[in-house]
Amino acid sequence: MLDRALSDKRTTIVERWLRVVLSTYSEDATRSMRRQSDRFANPAGHLIIAGIGALFDELAAGARQDRVAGILEDMLKLRAVQDFSPSQAVGFVGAIKKVVHTEPGMNLTAEQWAELDERVDRLQLSAFDVYMRCRERVYEVRYNQLKKMNYTLLERANRVFAASVRPGGPKASSGGIDEENRGEDR
Repeated sequence: MLDRALSDKRTTIVERWLRVVLSTYSEDATRSMRRQSDRFANPAGHLIIAGIGALFDELAAGARQDRVAGILEDMLKLRAVQDFSPSQAVGFVGAIKKVVHTEPGMNLTAEQWAELDERVDRLQLSAFDVYMRCRERVYEVRYNQLKKMNYTLLERANRVFAASVRPGGPKASSGGIDEENRGEDR
């Protein structure tokens, strides 16, 4: 049975898969993520390490969509704001195929290999969907920040303009040069 075969090799497969995921980060980041396992001192490392273990457990149990989506979302929120292309951000999911296929002692039937590949493929597609939702949120936040910044700038410009045309307010001048200082360098 596939679930049992995967569960029996959990420790070595998860460790090898984790190495693949961490290899997508710089050496310093990888060292930091491995050294500190406390979720408060190293939230990114904790998220990745715990996420890989949880994803493997779900993969071994059949990769149920409802449970996988939450795990993927936690991991991909992080990768969505990092400097990864979409394929790099979700590519770690498909890497589990090579890890399992090269694991010594994995004596699976052709049907079991096909089932494993199908589970990983579903997981990969789910990862892409989750990643795109995360990126959409990132762009939505950026858009709203720009919109708010533009609104604030326009509001300030309107106040300055209103003050400049109000009787008794600062003189409006052409080109921003006072009549008294026309042509002089400041």
